[in-house]
Amino acid sequence: MEEKNQLIYNYIYNLSNSINKKYGVIIDNSIFNSVVNQYTNSLDDVEKIKKESQTEEDEVIRPSSN
Repeated sequence: MEEKNQLIYNYIYNLSNSINKKYGVIIDNSIFNSVVNQYTNSLDDVEKIKKESQTEEDEVIRPSSN
């Protein structure tokens, strides 16, 4: 489980940094920690977690329709 948690942390960390570099600070520490905590010790498959976190990140950066 520890190795899986480290993979999750690293994946979300890298994804957050990439988004913040491209769009400015969108993923702050509280959002980052919330996402990491949501998936840490999860019984879900790592690939499923990656897909879900990518979808959540896409929703954060998607331009509003207003």
